[in-house]
Amino acid sequence: MATYLPFTFAAIENAGVTYEIIVVDDCSTDRSVEFIKEHYPQIRLLVNAKNAGFSFTCNRGINEAQHDLVLLLNSDVKLTPDYFEHQFKYFNADDTFGVMGRIIDMEGDHIRGCCPDAQV
Repeated sequence: MATYLPFTFAAIENAGVTYEIIVVDDCSTDRSVEFIKEHYPQIRLLVNAKNAGFSFTCNRGINEAQHDLVLLLNSDVKLTPDYFEHQFKYFNADDTFGVMGRIIDMEGDHIRGCCPDAQV
């Protein structure tokens, strides 16, 4: 988390929009909660009382969000500085429900997609 959060902040600040960052901790056993409290007090931190799983945890964050657009992001994802510039334009279409960005492996040489026919 310490490695990737600065990239998330840089990308959203470059977007020039009003935002909030919500982290939902699903009973992690590392020091994630303490780390966020100490280094990122501006993050809205929610801590599950028991391990509830991925979908419950995502839905909890979505339900607490104050804005119309929500990005679900795992803690090991590094956003590019211009990430949102490439995403927001799709929401100008009335029929857009969601948008998925490209996922590039850690070596940066392989793009992983969700669907074989997806347009990238």
